[in-house]
Amino acid sequence: MYIITSVNHDTTDNSSSWTSNTGAFSRPFFQAGSADNCSENSAALRAIAQGLKHVMSTFGPGYAPVNVMVPTAKLAKELNAVTTISLSTKMGDDAAIWAEIASHKATSSIKFGTCLKELPELATPFLGWTAGMV
Repeated sequence: MYIITSVNHDTTDNSSSWTSNTGAFSRPFFQAGSADNCSENSAALRAIAQGLKHVMSTFGPGYAPVNVMVPTAKLAKELNAVTTISLSTKMGDDAAIWAEIASHKATSSIKFGTCLKELPELATPFLGWTAGMV
């Protein structure tokens, strides 16, 4: 299963929009959102949480590993490291989103990355990507 996120941050008014494309290579589902006074990082977290919510409600926790493509390597590293135990370091406006992501990680195999080299499972003809692009 996969989630591919994208984020657009407008620095002139500090607003962000995001998308998440989720599926299991047979049922893709596109979602989008936007918010005022929202950082790029916060928008990325919202896209990820939105995608995870769809995958878990459609297929159930633990159904299959989930590969999540995110906008930055720093965020991928933080997401791969976060657990329900380490949440005390994630305070602020996004604390609830971090907690939601950590709870999904506790029940499912979820891997975060920024490219096909980090997420080779996404190199499929269905998505228009091949192993040669890794």
